[in-house]
Amino acid sequence: MMPLNHQATNQTTPEIASKTCAHLINHVYKQTNLAMVASFFCAAIVFLGLIPTFKYNFSLYAWFSFYALITFLRISVVYAFEHRNLSTHINLWRNLYIVGSLFGGMSWGLLAILLLPYATPEQQMLIILMLAGVTAGALPLSSAVPAAAIAFLVTSILPFLITIALFGTYIHYLFDMALLVYLLYSMVLVLRAYRLVRDASILQFENDSLLQHLSEAKIQLENSNKKLEETATHDALTSIPNRSLFQRKLEEAILKARKSQQRGALLYIDLDRFKLVNDVYGHDVGDKLLIEIVGELKNYFTHNEVIARLGGDEFTVILENIKNSDAIEKIAEELCDIIAKPIQIKNLIIKISASIGIAVFPGDGTNAETLLTVADKAMYYVKEHGGSCSKLANDLPAFLS
Repeated sequence: MMPLNHQATNQTTPEIASKTCAHLINHVYKQTNLAMVASFFCAAIVFLGLIPTFKYNFSLYAWFSFYALITFLRISVVYAFEHRNLSTHINLWRNLYIVGSLFGGMSWGLLAILLLPYATPEQQMLIILMLAGVTAGALPLSSAVPAAAIAFLVTSILPFLITIALFGTYIHYLFDMALLVYLLYSMVLVLRAYRLVRDASILQFENDSLLQHLSEAKIQLENSNKKLEETATHDALTSIPNRSLFQRKLEEAILKARKSQQRGALLYIDLDRFKLVNDVYGHDVGDKLLIEIVGELKNYFTHNEVIARLGGDEFTVILENIKNSDAIEKIAEELCDIIAKPIQIKNLIIKISASIGIAVFPGDGTNAETLLTVADKAMYYVKEHGGSCSKLANDLPAFLS
C-alpha cells in the first residue's frame, strides 16, 4: 500500500496541490494566536527578569516595545486573514506569514545583541531558557510552512550564536556548538514535519477526490441503470409502458382488486386503418400520429391509469376501482371520440378511428394472460364489424365461447 500512496503524492494534480497549500496556510494561521500568547508570556518573563539590571537602560524598553509592535502586527494579519478570501490570495497570505515569522525571530534575536552581553549569568540563563522554549514551541505550530519556521529559527538563534562566540571562553564555545546543533536539528525536524503534514494533507484530498469520483460514478451507474430499466420497460417511441411492464402492472391490478373486492377493466385499443396511414404518408407520419394519440390519452386520464403500447398500433389501458359496466363503456366511448378527432401532422389533417375490446376482472379472467386474450378477441370482433366503437367481452358470448 505504501508505494501506491507515494506514487499518488508524486503525481499530485494542480487542484490537489492548490488545496493542500491552502490547507497548510489555514492550519498555521489557526495556530498563530496560541503561539503569540505563549511567546508574549515568555517575552514578559524575560522583561521582568532583566528589569533589576536594566531598569534605566533604554535598550530593554526598546526591545520590548519592538517585540510588542511585531506581535500586534502579526495578530492584525491573523485577524485580516480570518476575514478575507483565502482561495484567491494563497501566496499573499503565505508570504505575510513568512515575513511575520522573520520579524518575530528578529525580535528574539535582538536580545542577543542588545542585552545578553550585559546581563548577569542568571539573566543569561533565563534568556536562553525562554529562547529554547519559544523556538521549540514554534516547530510543531509553523512547520506546515517550512520557510516561515526556518526564518524564525535562524533570525532568533543566529544572533545568539554570534554573540556567545564573542565571549571567547572554552565553555561559551561548547555552548555555541550545542546551540548550533540545536538549530540544525530543529531545521531538519521542520522539514520532516512539513513532509509528513503535506503528505497527510495530499492523501486526505486525494481520498476526498476519490470518494467524490466514486460518488459520481455511482450516480452515473444509477442513472444508466434507470435508463436501461426505462428502455426495458417502456416503449421507445411513446415513452409509455411496453408489453413487459404492462403485464406486470395488470397482475398487480388483479391482485389489488381481489384484495379490495373491487372490479377493474382492461381496454384493448387497436387503431383502424393505421397501416393505410403508414403506406400513404410514410412511417414518419405514422409515428407522429401514434405520439399525438398517446398524448391525448394521457391528457384524458388523470388518476395514474396505466396506458401501455403492446406494439404497432395496439394499446391497452388498465382501469381500477370501476363501479359498473356503464362506467367502463362510457370511458371507452369517450376514448373512441378522442381518437376519432382530426389530428394535424405537418401539413396533413389525418382522421383515424379505434376499435376497443373490454375485459372486466375478475369476471372475465383472474390472470393477465386470460384477460388479454379475452379483450383481444372483443377488439377483433369490433374491428370485423366496422370498428370505431367498443364492446364488453361479456356482451359477446357467442363470439367468446
